Amino acid sequence: MSVFARFSPRLQQAIVARLGWSSLRPVQEEAGEAILGGMNAVVLAPTAGGKTEAAMFPTLSEMIADQPEAVGAIYIAPIKALLNNQSERLGLYTEMVGLHHFVWHGDTTDHERRRFLREPAELLMTTPESLEVMLVSPRVDTAKLFGDLRVAIIDEIHAVAGTDRGAHLMSVLERGRGGVQISDREIHWWTFAGGRINSTLRYALSAVEPGWSVVPDNYSVTLRGDTLNIERFLVAREQLTGHEFWDNAEFWQSVAVSLPSYRLSKFQPLMPSWVEQEVLAAYLLDVPNARRWLLALTSQSRDAFVRARLSKGAG
Repeated sequence: MSVFARFSPRLQQAIVARLGWSSLRPVQEEAGEAILGGMNAVVLAPTAGGKTEAAMFPTLSEMIADQPEAVGAIYIAPIKALLNNQSERLGLYTEMVGLHHFVWHGDTTDHERRRFLREPAELLMTTPESLEVMLVSPRVDTAKLFGDLRVAIIDEIHAVAGTDRGAHLMSVLERGRGGVQISDREIHWWTFAGGRINSTLRYALSAVEPGWSVVPDNYSVTLRGDTLNIERFLVAREQLTGHEFWDNAEFWQSVAVSLPSYRLSKFQPLMPSWVEQEVLAAYLLDVPNARRWLLALTSQSRDAFVRARLSKGAG
């Protein structure tokens, strides 16, 4: 069966009636086979060779069959000029099957953004930098907006591949999908919360699961252990949202005592030990903000999104 025949009937009819196409190009058939099969794909073709349709048509077909609750696909371009250039084209493709698109970049007005956040489009077109702004903005409910995200399409990927900007884009996408990478007895949790919050999470997780090795840096927390799996990680993370844990002054005092020696001031040797412990804890840990960060993160929709992605990968 051809890929075209596997498309939603609504999309098939629109391609024939609105675009006047009678078949797909070979690159579109091959890419559609991979994308409809749930695989990642790099689409290579000459200029005007049909790359955009190769990625977009199977994505639209899946969103027609199972319409997302908010943003279902993100189209990412390295510059806003390309977004503006593609907006009319992708607007036609979404409109002809009853879906919507929205362009968010530096020139998008505040009124337009607020309207989009109230009524999200199924296809979001943006740049890496604008996507990061959305993910860190307190005005954007990321769990609601991206809780049903299925596909990320990156145009002109050669422009960022192997560069610092490409690494930045990878980090932003990890943050958007919940930031959990899983391998055998290891979980890499992309928090992007900063060194002090991640260090705080290290002590908190170690208290909940003493058998795990927890190593933080400025961007992530890496967990290892024989008993580690995604279900146990989610349970441990859920435990950290309880008020009792963070209000346990005795526990955090014991953490402060266990902190490694760290030179903050030339006057530090003159401090009483209890003062030095409090200063170290205030400098190296951030209990109030770690607590707030976790409460903001652990929404039901975000956990459901992580589990959905895992179940798809396992299939």
